[in-house]
Amino acid sequence: MLKQKEHHMTPMTVSIAETIRATSLSQATIYRMIGRGEIETVKVGGRRLVKMASLRQLIGDGAEAQ
Repeated sequence: MLKQKEHHMTPMTVSIAETIRATSLSQATIYRMIGRGEIETVKVGGRRLVKMASLRQLIGDGAEAQ
């Protein structure tokens, strides 16, 4: 029997709730940052999702500023 390799895909987007948990920022702050274009999102169905690349950049920029 052949053993299948496990493929772990990195998600391209995360929910607003996941963004809040990852950044420890408030929901209001996240939505303000989205409104200012500091966090990129896409709308899929009725859900607004944060682009993972944007979240990584936000976390990376914050880490460099400290």
